[in-house]
Amino acid sequence: MAKNIPRPEYPRPEAARAADSWTCLNGEWDFEFDPYNKGMAERWYEHPKFSRKITVPFVYQSKMSGIDDQRFIDHVWYARNISIPKAKTSGTILLNFGAVDYECDVFVNGSLVGSHHGGCTAFSFDITPFLTKDKTESQLLVVHVHDMQFDEELPRGKQSMVERFFGCDYEKITGIWQTVWLEYVARPYYLDRSDFYIRANPWTGHVTAFMNIAGVMPVGKTVVVEYALFDGNKPISGTAFFMSGKVPRWDERLLELDLDPNTIQPWSPATPKLYNARFRMIDGDTEEEAVIDEMHCTFAFREISIKGNKLLLNKEPIYLKFALYQGYFPESLWTPPSDAAIKKDLELLLEMGFNGARIHQIVEDPRFLHMADQMGVLLWGEMSNARKYTGRSRELLLHEWPTVVRRDRNHPCIIAWIPINETWGLANKSLPDEQSFARALYHLTKSEDPTRPINANDGYSLIDGATDLFSVHIYRLPDDFDKNVPEQFPDVKDPADFKWCSDWYMTPGKYHGEPVLITEWGGWGLDIDEPTAAPDQFKRWGYQGILYKSYDEVLDLYEKTIKLLVARKSWICGHVYTEFSDQYQEMNGFVTFDRRPKGDLARLKKINDLL
Repeated sequence: MAKNIPRPEYPRPEAARAADSWTCLNGEWDFEFDPYNKGMAERWYEHPKFSRKITVPFVYQSKMSGIDDQRFIDHVWYARNISIPKAKTSGTILLNFGAVDYECDVFVNGSLVGSHHGGCTAFSFDITPFLTKDKTESQLLVVHVHDMQFDEELPRGKQSMVERFFGCDYEKITGIWQTVWLEYVARPYYLDRSDFYIRANPWTGHVTAFMNIAGVMPVGKTVVVEYALFDGNKPISGTAFFMSGKVPRWDERLLELDLDPNTIQPWSPATPKLYNARFRMIDGDTEEEAVIDEMHCTFAFREISIKGNKLLLNKEPIYLKFALYQGYFPESLWTPPSDAAIKKDLELLLEMGFNGARIHQIVEDPRFLHMADQMGVLLWGEMSNARKYTGRSRELLLHEWPTVVRRDRNHPCIIAWIPINETWGLANKSLPDEQSFARALYHLTKSEDPTRPINANDGYSLIDGATDLFSVHIYRLPDDFDKNVPEQFPDVKDPADFKWCSDWYMTPGKYHGEPVLITEWGGWGLDIDEPTAAPDQFKRWGYQGILYKSYDEVLDLYEKTIKLLVARKSWICGHVYTEFSDQYQEMNGFVTFDRRPKGDLARLKKINDLL
């Protein structure tokens, strides 16, 4: 890829085709605001004459987009010309979007190719029928985005719905915010990434792959899908395969192989070992057995489980030392500005002495997750939430969340799923319908991935039958924490027996012995650039309404609380400090918004090493 293209790296590293199988479409596009929603009626998709330029994949609100405009505009348009390399013109051309917030219509040469809604999930269209006969000619690609920025039913996470950010809300995200790319496959039927999944048992060596075929296959066509495992480039298995005639898209296939468990290295933070699986689709109707499609996928032997009130990684107790991670960057918002920026954040987490992060109200870039896989950083996967509970908000969440889980469930770094945070998007926890919705989310997530623990509503109002974890948020100063959170595990027969929690932590139900984690705490603010400034929830603030004057003050409070957690380690098995970095006016990070350490990270690591 050209050096001047932003985010030029292969966008789907956990499920890759050959290096020559794709073209990155990031970079300069034509762009137009459409504040009065005239574009569709005036057919802008046919002959766009847009007045601005934008750098994709950065949203118009960001500096790196080249526009840096924070106005609330619900309709925006993108356009550029594309052409297909001559060597790829005989095959099928897929147009892929990593993520577009929130709804979009995609046009090629004036024709609607398809539409998508959901701001966090990837999608793809076969654009081959819409290209001109000579595919090497210039082809017009236009994208219309509709993002209802005052719509409280959308799962938008921390995006502000007011011009002045306040409290825990930050900049808006509108439009393309992950990589756009063309992908070339040989036939109109190909291996389907969207349903691909590998489960690897570290104790038996059994590896099950769930694989599907996408596209349109001629009736009676026979293909063979071959499956083999590798350690790096070294083959470590035989091959498994299935033969198929007409394969409907929904007919998921299982491919199974067994390895000697004594040769397996399980994945863990200390040894983040990744293996590779190669899938080949072979033409079964020819003597040459030509390879029609090939995909290389990473996976790991890793087991996360629960025994009593302990969380286990590969059958050993694991204590989660996490920081809250909200994914915003000052110049590029939800979009990491580069691979180097992703790596720096993960390295900073480890340098601080954390073993992971709770990804909060954002669905992270696949390259972020892949790098966490490689570096052994544990993560919790979480959905961006709506602010209202309605029939429509339920439908939108139920539509998008399973797609998030399917996209990311092959990453060993993710060890838990959180579809809702602190009843966001739930109106009244006491109503049976909302409790049933939380339970439905729990079971829906289990149906997509039964291998990880889930809390359908992390933090507050834990609903009986909707969680594997007792994960709560406690923002208290150390003395208050010590007074209210007992050293010894309380004798719990009813939620009311949790004297250290408000009665709304579990509604309704009983405590069933789940692992207890404090998944938000601290939040102590420090503005190192203006350390004497008064707290202001519009400009700078921290929890308890306090801004501290020095990093040492914050670390003193942190150390006191960590020592209290050490004394309670027999029954509290993890914590998440708020937070990794400052976020706009929220000044409670260990590093600033632009990732400058606020003080000595070695001391912070020494404190974290107490656990």
